[in-house]
Amino acid sequence: MKLQTYLNFNGQAEAAFLFYQSVFGGEITSIVRFADMPMEGVVLPENEQNKIMHIALSFGENNVLMASDILESLGMQLNKGNNSYIFIGPDSKAEADNLFNRLSVGGVIEQPLADQPWGDYFGSLQDQFGILWMVNFIQQKSRPDRPVITVETTVNVPTEKAWTVWTDPTSIKQWNQASEDWHTTNVENDLRVGGRFSSRMEAKDGSMGFDFYGIYDEVILHQKLAYTLGDARHVTVNFVADGNQTKVIETFEAESENSIELQQRGWQSIMDSYRQFAES
Repeated sequence: MKLQTYLNFNGQAEAAFLFYQSVFGGEITSIVRFADMPMEGVVLPENEQNKIMHIALSFGENNVLMASDILESLGMQLNKGNNSYIFIGPDSKAEADNLFNRLSVGGVIEQPLADQPWGDYFGSLQDQFGILWMVNFIQQKSRPDRPVITVETTVNVPTEKAWTVWTDPTSIKQWNQASEDWHTTNVENDLRVGGRFSSRMEAKDGSMGFDFYGIYDEVILHQKLAYTLGDARHVTVNFVADGNQTKVIETFEAESENSIELQQRGWQSIMDSYRQFAES
């Protein structure tokens, strides 16, 4: 079963969904106007012909937002109230800030985003179209039991190139593997605070594969990246310039399924592959 949100507007559906697309990204997968699908026995006034019968925005992982405009000529009324909100559960605090700030443009903030007594990072607002939103990031409790692993390398290229090779999707596909029998088939990288990145890594024989993804918490050009992985582990990458060389230091929280030695060896192998490609 799926639960999805359907909104009603009074002639603003298209404008609202172009705004939501600017906030969430994604694709408007359907847009049908009342003029495109005449109703038998119904003659609409000219000012309602261009209204939206149905519009859908698909974004993220299986998220769909849908809406239509009401037809006042048929006795429909739009009654705005506070009995329903759209609830967003972002993947990081940075993503929460980004979405909240963008949705609130031209709207009214009901409760500013802030740490709450129950432990979450929460805020609510009414956007410029009168739609009510709640943004709630569930903050992970500290994990003192989670070891931190560091891998590093020195690349014989200037920092600008080291950064570009690390962040450019086309380049990442060339070096992002721990061994010759694996490869990266797809990369997306929205390089900004609150932006999402993902890499699809697969065995070349097609026997297995997985998605590596996260949300950026900090982006300092040519200096530092910090992000939160999909399993809530934290990673930092520092770029330290030394003349025409760059030291790249990556620190990450270990997961619990594999040994510390295996994780360090795998991440270091990817780091070594990165160095070889950057210097080639």
